[in-house]
Amino acid sequence: MSVRSLALVAIVAGLLGCDRTETPLQEGPLSASKGSATAAPVKPEVKPEAKPMVKLDYTLTITDPGKPAVTTEYTVNVEENSRGEVRQMRNVPLTTAPPASASAAPVVAGPRGSAHPAGPRGSAHPAPVASGPARPMLPAPRQDVGTLLRASFALAGEAMTVHTDFELSDVDDSAIAKIYKVSLKGDALVTPGKPSVVATSEDPGSHRRYQLSVAATKLR
Repeated sequence: MSVRSLALVAIVAGLLGCDRTETPLQEGPLSASKGSATAAPVKPEVKPEAKPMVKLDYTLTITDPGKPAVTTEYTVNVEENSRGEVRQMRNVPLTTAPPASASAAPVVAGPRGSAHPAGPRGSAHPAPVASGPARPMLPAPRQDVGTLLRASFALAGEAMTVHTDFELSDVDDSAIAKIYKVSLKGDALVTPGKPSVVATSEDPGSHRRYQLSVAATKLR
């Protein structure tokens, strides 16, 4: 082979070697995602803020003319925008004496010495006695009486507005029971540690006076 031919072969071999040069692999988004998974950030758990809570101390003062005042206390813990309740009831009958039976015949005095009721005028025979089953007595109606207190509050700066519904009822001991009921309802602006009057009332007949006051203590 001539020198010229060998030179031509060398040139062709050099060109072929340059074409086989490997191109480095370029990493794209897909290849990166295969290598590792990106974790989403974990958000810290947010606990709801506890609502303000207060202790409400109520004092009911009942005053009769010429007698010392009588006080009764009630306490309830309440969260803001919630309602607390104190309920103390008893179920009583509205009648304390049994009614006379409707089937009983009127007793009329008969002739002297006779143990039977008298018959028609001029008759020597006693009046017939009504017979038959006695009518069953209906149960006396009943009602709940006692104390019912409902309370709620809302903060107003350093003070708070306290809303109160109060009801006091009782029954006397007469043959036909009478229900006495006092209702006091109102709002009071209360500063912690200082009692405030919610409402007052006076019975126009007996001049008995009722006064309801409240004091508040912050618990949280």
